[in-house]
Amino acid sequence: MLYLQGNPGKHLLEIANALNLNHHTVKWHIKKMYLAELIDGDTSNSAYPVYYPIDIGIQSIRNFSDHLKKPGRAA
Repeated sequence: MLYLQGNPGKHLLEIANALNLNHHTVKWHIKKMYLAELIDGDTSNSAYPVYYPIDIGIQSIRNFSDHLKKPGRAA
């Protein structure tokens, strides 16, 4: 999600290569985020979908980051 926030409009293999992860792993996580309506996919310019975080997905990352920054959190 953090990668997509900084690099919207990337397809599965671009994400996998950038994160040095197996494309099957990335596909699994993309599917979960898509089903949770945190990201959206666009196939209008290509047969391969490119993915974008949507507002609720970006907000969830901010909330999670804020939660981790609270004092007293175990490392």
